[in-house]
Amino acid sequence: MAWIAGRLSERERVSVSFHYANLPFDVPATGAAGAERAEGAALYHRGDPARGLPSCASCHGSGGAGIGPANPPLAGQSEAYLGEQMDQWRTGRRRTDPGGVMLRISQLLTPAEARAVTAYAARLDGRPANPESPAASRAAHRADPRSDASGPPLHVPESARAAE
Repeated sequence: MAWIAGRLSERERVSVSFHYANLPFDVPATGAAGAERAEGAALYHRGDPARGLPSCASCHGSGGAGIGPANPPLAGQSEAYLGEQMDQWRTGRRRTDPGGVMLRISQLLTPAEARAVTAYAARLDGRPANPESPAASRAAHRADPRSDASGPPLHVPESARAAE
């Protein structure tokens, strides 16, 4: 590979790198990752009625787009951002929940369940999870008036701008 890459111009190397970086890939649903994904999907779509835990889909939609003006989209958010928000609900640092629904839900979930459901929700739009750090996630988060992030989006896709 080095032999071939060494013969490419800088522009060609950037183009090839961009091509390979944007190829879709599937994460195999086996082992711990598959079990976590299955647990996240079950909690997201069905909740756990025995514990009084509603499904995430009942407020955020089966595709994670959010339902109504008070329920923000989850699909496409970074896993780090969703995990940080879940932690802020659980500890009471986030208080923009008039009915205390997210506070109660976040406190009913075990840490492993919270990780599983946020990992699942972050991938609802079919893309691999955004690997950004929790520190960067606030500024990079998708602009939506239903969310609590104060930073502007770093990039708004053309399709999203056309819908406005």
